[in-house]
Amino acid sequence: IVLWLYNSLQLQQLKRRGAAAFDRYSLSRTYQLRENMVVMKMFIRFAGPGAVASVPLFAFTAAYQLLPQDYRFWRNLSIVMVDWWMAVASVVALVVFSYSDRRFRKAAFKL
Repeated sequence: IVLWLYNSLQLQQLKRRGAAAFDRYSLSRTYQLRENMVVMKMFIRFAGPGAVASVPLFAFTAAYQLLPQDYRFWRNLSIVMVDWWMAVASVVALVVFSYSDRRFRKAAFKL
């Protein structure tokens, strides 16, 4: 009900101003939609490499779960490899993310 009242109030204000008037909300909404599209494109670029980078994590976790208790060394090694792989993948993701968009590249080159 509150949202409906807010929308009707905004609609009445737009009608009072006239059909040709543009308010700040329209401009900010357009900017927000453009920004959302840029972010979605970046997420799409990272989806494939992110899925490939997570395969070793699943392999090491499966090795830990499936190996018998007698193979302590190999089970502990798989735990260490999961931690190590997460650290490496995080650093690589940060580097790739900073160079994925021209705005981030400009900021990175300033550093």
